[in-house]
Amino acid sequence: MNRIMLISILGGIFIILAIGVIILGILMVWGAFMINSGVPSEVRNGGIIMLVVSVISIFFGGGFFIGSLLGIIGGILALVWEPSHYPAAQS
Repeated sequence: MNRIMLISILGGIFIILAIGVIILGILMVWGAFMINSGVPSEVRNGGIIMLVVSVISIFFGGGFFIGSLLGIIGGILALVWEPSHYPAAQS
């Protein structure tokens, strides 16, 4: 393989990884907004999204380990969270 071909292959791989990291970042922010909503079902779904995205991001952006670690902690906390009061049932 010549040098130009190798550079173009590596460039394509880096572009694919960059797009993957951007998508993971958007999903992380979306999960954080869901957690911040305070609705119990959305908090649980946001926690699941955060947990899954954080575990996947370890493989994509392993150099930024603190973000993955904080995302895993936030996802676990969202999954075990229970509201202090439940809304009154509509009759």
